[in-house]
Amino acid sequence: MRPEAADVLARLRRSILRGDWPRGTRAPSLADLVSLHGLNRSQATLVLGALAEEGLIVRARGIGPTVMYDPEHPPQEAPEP
Repeated sequence: MRPEAADVLARLRRSILRGDWPRGTRAPSLADLVSLHGLNRSQATLVLGALAEEGLIVRARGIGPTVMYDPEHPPQEAPEP
């Protein structure tokens, strides 16, 4: 993952873990990551994939990425902020 994508990933992860986006909130879409954060589609896909793999978001076609992490009820092994 390129450094700029890793930076975006770290910022999004921190925001989700802090509870800035409550469970059920739409996370930035692929298009958002491209237009707002200047990532290319490949790097944006890697960022969303990493967040999904960590269990922080779920990706659903037609709905977009949705935050699944709840800081009030974290999983037993929550990812580090």
